[in-house]
Amino acid sequence: MILRSFTAELDAETAEAMNAFEKEFSYPLGETDRFRISHQPHYLRFFQAMGKAHLLVAMKGDTVLGSLVTVRRQIIVGGEQLDAHYFCDLKILPATRGSRTLARLFAATQSRIRAAGGSLACYGVVMDACPATTPAGLRFPLFPQSAGSPFCD
Repeated sequence: MILRSFTAELDAETAEAMNAFEKEFSYPLGETDRFRISHQPHYLRFFQAMGKAHLLVAMKGDTVLGSLVTVRRQIIVGGEQLDAHYFCDLKILPATRGSRTLARLFAATQSRIRAAGGSLACYGVVMDACPATTPAGLRFPLFPQSAGSPFCD
C-alpha cells in the first residue's frame, strides 16, 4: 500500500481511481433513502471552500483502498475562535475494512498535523454510524488529552 497526498488537483490516474472508488459508497437520506456523492472533476474544491484542505489516498496498484480529507479551519467553541482540523470524507473500501488502511491513514495524518505545528484539535461527523459508535458522538483518538495513549507518545 502506498499513500498519496494532495492539496491541489489530483493527477489523472488518481482522479480516475477516486471516481471508481466513490461509486462504492452511498449515504443515508431519511429512514429509507440513500444518495451518492461525486467530487469529480475537482475533488478538493468543496473542501477548500471550508479551509486548507488535504487529501490522503491509500492505494494498492490502481485501486483506492481508502481516503481521508482533513480541513484546517477556524471554528468557534464557547465563544472562542479556535484553529481545528475537520476530518471528513473518510472512506475505506468495504473489501479492505479490518485491514491496516485506516491505521495508516490516521498515522500519516497525525504525523502531518504534528509536523505543521499549531493546533492539534480535531473533529468529525459520522454520517452512517455503525452500532459501535455512540449517539453522544465519536471521539477521534488521534490526539487524545490523556497521557499514556499510544497516539500521544
